[in-house]
Amino acid sequence: MAAVFLGLGPSLIGWTLIEIASRSLFALDRPWPPVIAAVIPPLFNVYLTLWLHSASRNGSAWEPPWDLLAGFAALFVMMHANRRKWLAQG
Repeated sequence: MAAVFLGLGPSLIGWTLIEIASRSLFALDRPWPPVIAAVIPPLFNVYLTLWLHSASRNGSAWEPPWDLLAGFAALFVMMHANRRKWLAQG
């Protein structure tokens, strides 16, 4: 049970960052970066699960924080890469 809460706490940070950035981009009528960022955490979880072969139960506690933070990192990179194009359109 402690491993579940150990993984849940840090994952809230990544989830919050994705939510704030996604809602901002949806409000600006730029839906595709948040959609792409939402696909990354499940894919990351599948990759880690297959990589660990579900042999280590302790490894599963560290999956949630990393997948959501990877999703936010991808969203942040997409926002940073497109900011000049979006500012020129605005």
